[in-house]
Amino acid sequence: MRIACGPPRNIPALIVGAACNTGIIPADANYRRFLASCPGPCWFLELDGAGHLQFLDAKVDLFSAFVQSGPTPDEAVRLVSKAAVISWALEMAVPLARGELGSSRQVLERLQQTAGLLERQAPLSWSFKGFDVVSCPTSNGAARSGSGPAAKGGAAGAAAASSSPWPSSSSSSPSSTGPSYGGGTSPRVWADNAQRTEPGTGSQRGAGYYESQSSASATEATSTPQTERGGSVSGDSGSSGRGGGWSYEELIRMRARELKAILVERGVDCSDCFEKGDLAKRIMDKC
Repeated sequence: MRIACGPPRNIPALIVGAACNTGIIPADANYRRFLASCPGPCWFLELDGAGHLQFLDAKVDLFSAFVQSGPTPDEAVRLVSKAAVISWALEMAVPLARGELGSSRQVLERLQQTAGLLERQAPLSWSFKGFDVVSCPTSNGAARSGSGPAAKGGAAGAAAASSSPWPSSSSSSPSSTGPSYGGGTSPRVWADNAQRTEPGTGSQRGAGYYESQSSASATEATSTPQTERGGSVSGDSGSSGRGGGWSYEELIRMRARELKAILVERGVDCSDCFEKGDLAKRIMDKC
């Protein structure tokens, strides 16, 4: 899974949250904060009538005085949370780790059907993030990409028609299939639904994008040779798109905090860069 997803923080995440007790645990300090910053594919389930301690198999008396249970019974909370974990593992985590993940559209459809079935057990809300760019190497070395989320109504209808506890994979979705990328190189995935405007340009692009492993060598080939520099971050700030005078190899040997200092000094946003390779590429692209 680490190889398939690229940077560690791009590993898919499942969040099962409790909507009650927000007076004890503020919304900006709990799982919603993680959801907002999660760069990888994410399935978010929030049990509307559950308290935080209801996820535990045994009550903790020390905390029970401060956190009350919600109207949803403990058994329903545990059933939904465990079913979500099993479905997430079978549909997403295990196939991705084995390199067997097929179309992300089909995975998304099955997870949506599961969410529809879980709604029968307890009142909850759910959403998906980052499934617009999910890929896995195929047997011939190419990579396939799925599309964005399917319509919730169609998935809920398919789930309601199913009599088995787990959804089948035979349902269809109006979503279009995403583009295919060849080349024999496993792409590294930056999965995020948001759109952002690049500093210094008037165009927009999706935050989820592909960068093949050959991009580093391509960047080095286009960079202008410069003399060896010291540890100072001051220098030629006018060389836009040239890595500020550094080559990619020089940047990747620096510490992450030094790379961040370069970007901050030159006014380049790096809040979405979590790996040293991301920071180095941002410098090559923007400085």
